[in-house]
Amino acid sequence: MDFKLLKNRKIIDILIGDLVVCDDHTLPRMSGPDLCNLCTTFGLIRTYSWNGSNQSRWMYMRDLIEFLNSNQRVPELLSYLFQMERFDNLTSLGDPQKVKDTYTAIMKGAINSINAILLIAGKELRIASGTFAMADLGQEIVIIGKTNRDEIQNQMRLKFARKLQKRNVTEKSRTSYSQKWLSNVN
Repeated sequence: MDFKLLKNRKIIDILIGDLVVCDDHTLPRMSGPDLCNLCTTFGLIRTYSWNGSNQSRWMYMRDLIEFLNSNQRVPELLSYLFQMERFDNLTSLGDPQKVKDTYTAIMKGAINSINAILLIAGKELRIASGTFAMADLGQEIVIIGKTNRDEIQNQMRLKFARKLQKRNVTEKSRTSYSQKWLSNVN
């Protein structure tokens, strides 16, 4: 899947926590050093210089999306960015249910905000089978994860075993017919 459309500046501003996506909430804001650490974590070496000669924060995210897109790892980045553990600022809400509800609202708000931008390109960001996917508007998508892949392999093995069993039965009947014919000839 190609996620290059996520390099849009407004989408990046959502991902780095600069744009409000729900009520007064944003995704957790990422500083320059945070973004450099994130890049390094995902294999794109970036260092932050405290003397002021750094890229803009959005440029670090753009570079990371570009790097991960070429390695088909953008869904991993999105999963990280949307992890509930990153929303530790919500604990100040006190009530666990309110924290969950607010987190869910922020996630939905962020994805809806991103999809409003992607709409023009006829694309949308979705969560399918626990991972992020980019799809054409209205397109049904199927993500083959480990569970689905194992299930498909098991079904293929079962079909093969059934065919093998039928073939063995057929060969046995041929063998016994041949043996009967040979015994009659002798």
